[in-house]
Order: sequence, then structure tokens, then C-alpha cells
Amino acid sequence: MRVSVKSLTLGIGSYLGILGGGYYWALSQREAAAKKALAEKAEDAAGKPKRFSETDRLAIFGEGASKYDKEIGTDEIVMGLNLLRWWLLRQARGKILEVAGGTGRNLDYFPKGANLTIIDLCDGMMAETERKLRKSRRGDVLFGKMDVSQMSFPDRTFDTVCDTFGLCSFEDPKVALQEMERVCKDDGQILLLEHGRSTYDWLNEILDKNSHRHTARWGCVWNRDIESLCHDAGLEVTSISRWHFGTTYMIHAKPGRREADRRKGVIAKDQNGRERKAVTTVKHAQDMSKNNKKVVLITGGTGLVGKGIEDFISSDPIAQESESYVFLSSKDGDLRDKAQTYAVFEKHRPACVVHLAALVGGLFRNMAQKVEFYRENMLINDNVMEACKDFKVEKLVSCLSTCIFPDKTTYPIDETMIHNGPPHASNEGYAYAKRMVDVMSRCYKEEYGCNFTSIIPTNIYGPHDNFNIQDGHVIPGLVHKCYLAEQAGTDFTIWGSGKPLRQFIYSRDLAELIIWTMREYHSADPLILSVGEEDEVSIGTLAETVAKAMEFKGNVVFDTSKADGQYKKTASNLKLRSLRPDFRFTSIEEGVEKTCAWFKENYATARK
Repeated sequence: MRVSVKSLTLGIGSYLGILGGGYYWALSQREAAAKKALAEKAEDAAGKPKRFSETDRLAIFGEGASKYDKEIGTDEIVMGLNLLRWWLLRQARGKILEVAGGTGRNLDYFPKGANLTIIDLCDGMMAETERKLRKSRRGDVLFGKMDVSQMSFPDRTFDTVCDTFGLCSFEDPKVALQEMERVCKDDGQILLLEHGRSTYDWLNEILDKNSHRHTARWGCVWNRDIESLCHDAGLEVTSISRWHFGTTYMIHAKPGRREADRRKGVIAKDQNGRERKAVTTVKHAQDMSKNNKKVVLITGGTGLVGKGIEDFISSDPIAQESESYVFLSSKDGDLRDKAQTYAVFEKHRPACVVHLAALVGGLFRNMAQKVEFYRENMLINDNVMEACKDFKVEKLVSCLSTCIFPDKTTYPIDETMIHNGPPHASNEGYAYAKRMVDVMSRCYKEEYGCNFTSIIPTNIYGPHDNFNIQDGHVIPGLVHKCYLAEQAGTDFTIWGSGKPLRQFIYSRDLAELIIWTMREYHSADPLILSVGEEDEVSIGTLAETVAKAMEFKGNVVFDTSKADGQYKKTASNLKLRSLRPDFRFTSIEEGVEKTCAWFKENYATARK
């Protein structure tokens, strides 16, 4: 039997029409059933919108957690939300907290190697995050269950606090924002990507009309005024951009602190004034427990500055209550060797590092061994900084020297002048190696979000110094020379005219400022730690001060056949004074007297 083309076409068309109609009917029936179910979920028996509690919303999030990424993935690509996530979160720096982390959608958007903590309150969402972390083998990320409205973190813990599409889901978004502000450091940032009310009234009417249905479906409230919430919470909004008819907000803010005093020590309350109970279950959170002491690693910790730190923390309540210090010596590991350096970090797992270790020496050794001073210090610094990055150290403070400043410069020198010209040729190997610490601190912060900084002390002195006359620094050299002159009954001879001027900082003063820098100073830019210009003292006056403290009765003479060296290296401490205006420095007379007393008492064992 022959079938005409016309009949065949008509038959196939009829079949496809019936099939398509049936599919459309089934789809419409399913859609109608879904709408009916959603209406029943969103409305009460009288057809009025239901009020969803936090428990209700958490249940909705939990039910949809396993398929959440799949359901919103295409929409986010079409709307460009994935690009907005990437653009915002690439700006996160330092120690980062993501609240309402959900299913971990943002994991790939944070900077590589970020020091990241994620919290959420929904078990289902957290399970998805944990699955992604296991799959990616990212054991470095801290994550846990915590109520954003009452976080257990101490005040001013994080450099960056971020939230993407979370304000719509919080029981009290204002309290949540205030908590985000509380745990953000004073110079930190709060990054928000949210959806909320539109800039168009007609669209707001649609959002308001359908808000209860949207909450029933997704668990979030999509018609909140995000910008007003930020201002009401006390944040200082520095920039805001809006897309999609104004319903998508990207906000950069910083702590406004307008309500910090009111919130300090106060338990967060819900919208009905009831105290909220904290919910905290943390996984892989070695530094999130308030009962654990932070390990502070001091490299080069048995020298002059390390001993000063040891003296300071012995009476410092914060150190006694919440910090545990490890003072390293060269016997604990060769920091020039990467494997040994990493073994030290693996053993102690420090939260903070104060990096004092260096190959140091006097003027003549620096002049004779420039290559050794450059190479060995570069190896030490590179290994320590890379270990700090890889072991997720919260803070690194590296110690530099005023010799890094240009030889030809104007005075007083300040932190902005470090790279304005070459250092003095006599110690350029050591100086350039130290300069690179400043460069790399900023690079690590920019590329990896590491909280690295450096300090530049002027001439340090105090107990436990190196009192070697040939290889030591000015004050310990004078102290030892004066001691020998007193013992031998000879003149106390000073090389040079005694006219050059220098600034000196007592080791315990420096120790206190270093620990303050570790805890409170969070810029990558270096900071000069020094007495003021008014406390500059001549070498001649210094020699007389040493002679008095040592009770030297002989003659103090100046050998003018010896070169004076640089006349002055005056450093400005204006930046430090702006941050610590009330800090009291130990006077040169008091500091020298204590140093001389220690040297005489410990002459047999002192480094000399």
C-alpha cells in the first residue's frame, strides 16, 4: 500500500500535536499543583500571608540544600551574579570571615590561599560546603555552625567580613550587620552583595505583593531595604552599586563604631527583645576557640629584642591569658633551610610570628661580606614569609633596620622614603635584603591577602645585647670598653669626635611596641619605632652617660684620628605618635643605667 507524502506529513503532524498538547497539559497540571502547594505553604486558611520564623526558613533552606546550586546556577549566569560574586570577593584581604556561607558557592571566588573562615546556621547547607571542601581537599578553610546574630568571635578579629545574599534570610538583619561590624577590625572592610528593594515603585509593589510566596519557596525575604539597613546598623558605607532595576546591591563598608560602645558586652536580642542563644559547632577551627591560646613564634628569640619581649610579656595580662610564646634560637632550626623552617612551623603551628632572626654584624664585617649578608638574609626572610603564607599565619611582623634608608636623603627620614635611592655602600648587602622584606610584605598582602607588615627600629640597646667591642653596636661596645678601662685603670677612649647624633630605643620599649604592632597595627606599610627627634643624643654625651652609669673615674678621651661616620640618621616617629600618642619611652639615662647594671652582674656569661 502506497502512502502519499501529504498523508504521512499529516499523520506525523497530528501525532506530534497530540504529544505536545499532552505534554503541555501535564506540565500545566504540575505547575498548577506546585502553585497550589506554594499557596498553601505561603498563606493561611483565610488566604492571608503567613509569617515565617527563623526555624521555618532554616527548614526551607535545609530541604533545598542538595539541589540549590543546580536550581539557581543558570539564573546566576544569565543575570551575571557569578561575575559580581567574583568581582566583590577578589577584594577580600587578610583574615576573612564569610557569614551565611550557604552551600559554599563562593569558595572559588576568594583569593588563592586566603585565610578564610565560613559560618552558616543551616545543617543542610553546611553539609554541601563540607562536601565541596572534601572534594577540593581544602583543609585550610575553617568552617562551622554559628548564629550570625551572636557570633562567638572576639571583637575586631577579621580584616574582611563578607556576605552574599544573606541579609534577606536573617531573622534580624540589623543585629546581624552590627555583629559583622563588631568582629571587623577598625581598619577592616565589610563586603556585601545582596538583593532587596528596587529603585522603581512599580517593581517594589510586585516584590511586596509576592514576598510571602518567595519566602515560602526560597526561604528569603526579597523586599528589604538593604542600604537603609546598613546605615541603621551603624556601618559607614563607602561605596554602593546597584543592578537589575536596583534590586541587586554591591556595598563596600567599614565599621562606623557609632554603636560599638552600646553593643560591647551586650547579648544580641531578637525583634521581640528576647535574648538570642548562641549556636556554635566548629569543625577544623584550631584558632576559633576562645579557650585556646594563640601561639606566637619569635624567630631570633634569644637575642636582645627577644629577651625584651620575654621581659615585657611576663607582666602583660593579655599575653598571660591568651597567648603562648615560643622563642626560637638557631639551635631549633636553620631558617636558611626551607625544610627545617617548615619543620619548625609544623611543630608549633603559630598564629602570629615576630621575625627577628637575621645574619647581623658590625660595620667592618658588613663591608667585607656583602654577598653573604645579602644571600643568607634573603634565604631566611624568603623561607619565613613563605612558611607564614602556607601555614595560614594570621600576622607576621618583620624587623628591619634604619640602614635600609637612602644614603643621600633629607632628614628626618620617614616610612615613605625607603626606596628613594640606594643605601650606604658600606652595608648594601644587608640593607637590600631587608628592603626586600618591605616589598614582599606588600606583595604577599596584595596577592594572597596575608597580613604581613614590618617595623623599623632605630638603634636598640639593653640587657642581653652583644657587647663585643669589634662586632657590636654603639652602646654595648661603649659599655664593654668602659668596663675594661675601669678594670685596667686606663682612659676610656672613644673613636671619632663624639659629635655624630643618634636615636636609641631601649629593648623593653621596643618589645612593647612590637607586641602592640602584632595585635593592633594592620597595614602592610612599615612603621618606624623610635624616640623622637628631640631625644637624639650625641656619641660624646652618650659616652659620658655610660661612664657615669659604670662609675668610671678616669678620663674620657676622643680619638679624632678615627672617622666619625655619618653625622646623623634622624628618623621621624610622627606616624607612631599618631597611633600611640601617650607611649612613654625610657630615658637614655635610665636605659643605659639598667644596661650597665645587667652587664656588670652578668659579665661572665654576657655575649662579648
